[in-house]
Amino acid sequence: MKFTTEDRALHDAAQRAFIRTFAQSAGGSIAPLAASSLVLSGGNLVSLGIAIGGATVTGAIAGLAAYLGMVGNGLPQAYAELALEDATRPRHAAEE
Repeated sequence: MKFTTEDRALHDAAQRAFIRTFAQSAGGSIAPLAASSLVLSGGNLVSLGIAIGGATVTGAIAGLAAYLGMVGNGLPQAYAELALEDATRPRHAAEE
């Protein structure tokens, strides 16, 4: 299946939305959850692992929601010009 330039731009923007949202969600919740789990459990490493795992899963779910929202609603007008410009640029030397 060959993607059009618009499809490629949408897919690239949706991937960036996933990565950005995942990083923000996981990064903002790992430290507080890890610290509070260690304090409340008295240093139990199992609770630390559960807290970090939960923060990671939450970040992945938020990122997936951002990705699917971008794919479902289409490319926002604010991103359209830049994303289309980026999608037409070769990614590797072999594509030039």
